[in-house]
Formats: sequence, structure tokens, C-alpha cells
Amino acid sequence: MSTARKVLGNTAVQVAGRFVMAFMSIIIVKLITSYLGLEGYGKYSAIYEFLAFF
Repeated sequence: MSTARKVLGNTAVQVAGRFVMAFMSIIIVKLITSYLGLEGYGKYSAIYEFLAFF
């Protein structure tokens, strides 16, 4: 297999992985907001962002 094909294959896998992660993030946010409600999700988001600084 040539180097160009390897690079193309690896790039395709990386792009597909990013799409899967984006889709999963949307699903997780939907589940969290339905469980916590709008106000609860706001609190969760604020705490999560605060902890991301450290």
C-alpha cells in the first residue's frame, strides 16, 4: 500500500471519528437536558466549564 493511500485511509478514519464524537455529544446533551431540565443543565454546564479551567 502506498504512502498516499495510507494517509488517505488514516485521514478518513480521523474524520469519521470526529463525526461520531460530534453526534455522540449531541445525544449526550439531549439526554442530560431531558434529565436535569433547563435550569439544571445550566448549573451543570457552569460547573463543568469552571472545572475545565483546572
